[in-house]
Amino acid sequence: LMVICLFNSAILLSGTPRVHVLTPAITALCGSDVRIDCQFHTSGMRKCFDVEWLQKRQGRTNSIHLFHQSPELSRFQDHSVTGRSTMFPSAVTNGNASLLISNVEMTDEGEYICFIVMDGVGYRDTAVLTVVGRYSSTVFQLKSVASCKQVLEQEAVSLSCVSRKGFPAALVSWIDDREKSYSQEAITELTLTPEGLYDVHSRLKRVFTSQRRVCCIITNSPLQESKRSCVQL
Repeated sequence: LMVICLFNSAILLSGTPRVHVLTPAITALCGSDVRIDCQFHTSGMRKCFDVEWLQKRQGRTNSIHLFHQSPELSRFQDHSVTGRSTMFPSAVTNGNASLLISNVEMTDEGEYICFIVMDGVGYRDTAVLTVVGRYSSTVFQLKSVASCKQVLEQEAVSLSCVSRKGFPAALVSWIDDREKSYSQEAITELTLTPEGLYDVHSRLKRVFTSQRRVCCIITNSPLQESKRSCVQL
């Protein structure tokens, strides 16, 4: 509760050069560590100051870390990131208010406010953190119950493509070695996991009139990354 009072009680001056977030837009992989760099100028000010980091997400603003010159408040954290947010006390006195978030979770996504109170006046700058998940290639597979006999006799072939624990929702494409697309014929299901990631299961069933190589491609657009698996029919 004392943290909220710090943000609300100071005279707020935004858009000033005294506080500066070095990277306004940051993308982090789920499970990785991310550092949000924030610097502030202390020239002409007293050495007494407070640093507060807040996260704005889904219309709510929560305090996640507070640095205060009182030892009992120097490591304050709220319940959503307990044990995963870190500041650098030895650097703060030199104007470095950077925040390190360890083992990033999907709920860490949002707008981060670097808020500095000096001489009763508040200064702030913001950064937007986007969290993405890399679809795992270790569980990426393509299953086929097809046989040459099915293809030659023009029977329906069933193909299944699975990839897990990625974010955001993947784009799934089906294509053969002749660059013919079957994406419109596929049925794709996205399942949201308790961790806030997606499992993808795509199925294609059709008659192929000749033997060919068919590939399933799962694309994570923000990462500009594609996972591909193919089967020879």
